[in-house]
Amino acid sequence: MPILNSDTFFYLDTDSKVSREDTILWHMRDFSATDCYYFEFKNDSAFEVFPIETLIPAHDLIRLKNKEIQLVLCNSHEAFHSVVDGIYRSLVLGNNIPPEQIVLMSESHDILTEVKKVSAQYGLAEIKVEWVRVFENSVHRDTLHLIQTAPRRPVVTDRVYTKKFLNFNRRWRLHRPALVALLYAYGILDKGHVSLGMSDDNKNWDSVWPSLRQMFAGDQHIDSLFATHEQSIVNLQPLYLDSTDLITNKAILEHTTTELYEDTYFSVVTETNFFTQPTYGSYLETGRFLSEKTFKPIAKCHPFIVVSVPNFLDSVREIGYKTFSPWIDESYDTELDDAKRLAKIVAEIKRLSELTPDEIEQFMSGVHDICTFNLGVLLRKTEFITVLN
Repeated sequence: MPILNSDTFFYLDTDSKVSREDTILWHMRDFSATDCYYFEFKNDSAFEVFPIETLIPAHDLIRLKNKEIQLVLCNSHEAFHSVVDGIYRSLVLGNNIPPEQIVLMSESHDILTEVKKVSAQYGLAEIKVEWVRVFENSVHRDTLHLIQTAPRRPVVTDRVYTKKFLNFNRRWRLHRPALVALLYAYGILDKGHVSLGMSDDNKNWDSVWPSLRQMFAGDQHIDSLFATHEQSIVNLQPLYLDSTDLITNKAILEHTTTELYEDTYFSVVTETNFFTQPTYGSYLETGRFLSEKTFKPIAKCHPFIVVSVPNFLDSVREIGYKTFSPWIDESYDTELDDAKRLAKIVAEIKRLSELTPDEIEQFMSGVHDICTFNLGVLLRKTEFITVLN
């Protein structure tokens, strides 16, 4: 294996350098073509906090600058567009590393757009970029294991459902409490299995409510609903499903959620990114990021609506899966206005939640072949990386 630091490589966190011995990425990608140094990192400041000359021996740094080896930087599990400018600042401009010798692996489907923008700003060549889907790979492996240990039960089209939809939330990214608030305002929160409780970001209704009101102040419809239901929403009790632990990140697919999927007939997936307009207190990340949240309902043969940035469903279809039009109105996915997109999503959740028993049976029959097809795609997957340039 031509990874020159394969014996011990580092994950560069915000302020810590963690030594690791292995990574799933080494089993997902062929590294045999070119000698390289490999690092995983989190934020755009990684190579300011940890200068590259402290990570690579001087003689190999010269080889890198002479275009004899590559530098592979993996931002997997993240889809931060902000890292691109950091790479150009710290490595290309700060250390004279040729951009074409740098490979950035990102979970963002749209990372190339950011690379083109930043490289043009600096008048430099593009770094190489690859769209890596670690979460798809993880759910693929988990699904194979679960099928072997507990064979999947067939889809039932005439089941009586005690709840209509399933919606997992952990961190209080602003679009998640916004969705829950609107579900309450529309009178359908109790129609779903929904989680939203204390997580590792230590946010709650009191801390996010001012930002929610400010974020949606320009949309008369949502602003009016928030104003009308404010007291009830900010006093909502924590919502738990299979676990009261919403601090631990559980990206794996588990048996414990099976009954929740079987007790509902569609999922509402609140992905990592949603806003295309600036939010409060954080860098705006607009990349289409397919986390485990998208692939879990595929593994469970569950039709889904995705709360994310515009044209998210295009990226799902691009890697071989089908989505659920006409059984689900997916026009929300092309809506560019954040508030209007969220309102369209909640309106469709309400419509689906109010289907009659006969309509539910028709819906389940209609999506059956799509769900089965998608599961087959997930199980047969062998490639989880797309080279973008």
